[in-house]
Amino acid sequence: MMLRFAAAVIFIFIGNACRGALPYEITTSALTGDVIEGETLTNFSRFVAPSILSNGNTIFTVNTSSGEQAIVAEQKIAFLTGSQVGGAAAGVLFNFLGKAVVNENGEIVMSAIFKGTPIDSTNDSGVVIYNGSTVSMILQKGDPAPETSDTFGNIGGLGHSNNGYLVFSTNLTNSNENAIYFGNGQTLNLLDRTGTMTGDDKLIATSGPSISDVLDPIGDVLAIALWTRVYVDQITLAERTEAVFSAGLPSAAVLWETGDSGFGLPPNTTTTSMFVPGLLDHDGNSNDAFPAFVDYEGETNGRSVHVFNFDLNGPSVTGGRSVAKTGDPVPQLFTFEFAIFSTYVANTAGNVAGLFDAVPRSDETSPGPQEGLAPVQGVWFEDSSGILQLGGHNGQQAPGLAAEVTLQQISFPAFNALNQVAFSSKLAGPGVEGSVNDEAIWATDLGGDLQLVVRTGDLFDVDDDPNVEDLRTINDIGVIASSGGTGGQSTSFNDAGQLALALNFSDFTSGVFVFDLAPPSSPVDLDDDGDVDGADFLLIQRSDPSLIPAWVAAYGNGALSSATAAVPEPSAVTLLLPVMFFALARAKFDDGRQHLHHS
Repeated sequence: MMLRFAAAVIFIFIGNACRGALPYEITTSALTGDVIEGETLTNFSRFVAPSILSNGNTIFTVNTSSGEQAIVAEQKIAFLTGSQVGGAAAGVLFNFLGKAVVNENGEIVMSAIFKGTPIDSTNDSGVVIYNGSTVSMILQKGDPAPETSDTFGNIGGLGHSNNGYLVFSTNLTNSNENAIYFGNGQTLNLLDRTGTMTGDDKLIATSGPSISDVLDPIGDVLAIALWTRVYVDQITLAERTEAVFSAGLPSAAVLWETGDSGFGLPPNTTTTSMFVPGLLDHDGNSNDAFPAFVDYEGETNGRSVHVFNFDLNGPSVTGGRSVAKTGDPVPQLFTFEFAIFSTYVANTAGNVAGLFDAVPRSDETSPGPQEGLAPVQGVWFEDSSGILQLGGHNGQQAPGLAAEVTLQQISFPAFNALNQVAFSSKLAGPGVEGSVNDEAIWATDLGGDLQLVVRTGDLFDVDDDPNVEDLRTINDIGVIASSGGTGGQSTSFNDAGQLALALNFSDFTSGVFVFDLAPPSSPVDLDDDGDVDGADFLLIQRSDPSLIPAWVAAYGNGALSSATAAVPEPSAVTLLLPVMFFALARAKFDDGRQHLHHS
């Protein structure tokens, strides 16, 4: 009994000393003043989130001391404004760099704006690719659009698969119609085009192009694209929406359309629309799936964040499930129900996270008080068992911060295959000052608990050398890419648990940093939640007290950089050590008693 009491005391003191501490290492990827290929890096753009590959290498947008804008990939300059566009006519230069879409091979596809002598409004943009060493033009505005008598206009919705295929939407210059193309860069195929007729139906919109890799049954690598079609009946003017799946080139098949039912939707309901379809990374088996927002009507009306399974060989939908529906009770907030779904992301493990709104439940059977409850917005995510969990919501106590400091204005989340979710928020409450310390980045650990990663106003050590301290005050944190690394999109949060962030400092310097939020498991991390804490001590003292010295040594090691670590007060340490030694002595005494008893 005495040992358990000691463990409880230890847990209390350590929790107060290091509350909110998430064990991670920080690596500086780039810093103001770094020189790459003759260009001195200066400001790192807040509005272009850094991307990170599975190997930990980063891709980010940065300004240079020469007044240019660059995209840096794995310590090389991939694109630079003012430089010649590879594959374009001589004198065509980069004028503005768009969003870079990076696949796991480090290839970057980007829509850019051009300038130069042969450039005017008819050809001032295009799609380019960087393959790790050279830049090539894929298409230029004004080029003939394959399978039409029209030309390419502006490009959007770029997706880029790991096997080199891309998908994008474009407006066609002459007809002003929209089209979706899909190909490997050298060959582009028309997937869909508005204005086409099928019987009495006219295609009026296409949206949501996504792309991924898939292995067919004999192991050949293909690529697939997914999007939605919206038709209008020329006679009744009634709209209907179809989800379309394309396998190979250029065939397409309808997987789901308005009026369908079943596959996890409420009984006696049919779909009225489907939109923003995503696409998971595929292995060519019956577990292939795509998520989407689905509206339904019938006995009940609502919206579902839904996941549909399909069979590539059909192709056909084989099953489905609802991640969350309007009216569903909210996990961990049982007096609320889901009302609005702002966005979702899907990870490569097949799970979904999203930014959802919830309102107080109106039924009399729900536990807890109803009066005075305000709507909340938060991040929910599926864990490895597919169970929906709360990441964080506005109005809640901010973990690890002072009492009554709460989360506000939560942003769109990032989600990795370890089922960790990361997001930014504003802060409100005592001691919070606008534009000084009112912004923070949060992430769940491997056990699903929300932890503070970094906050404006913090001192931050930008030097990787443990023997050198270079502290700077954070005054701005760059955005996180809202992505799960699927659908041909880049991510800021890779499947190894590494989060890439751009930080700006009060001395007008900036940098890109990688936060390792999934450290290797420790032999004294008995609950396998990615940290060594009091919960592990409770398990150790019950199962193997001989591990207590290892727990003492491991607790807090590498928990935070020197810039952000919470240091225990001397009084807490003074109180802690005698209790720790007493626990160790008691454990040895109990072991001795057991030995004598058995003798």
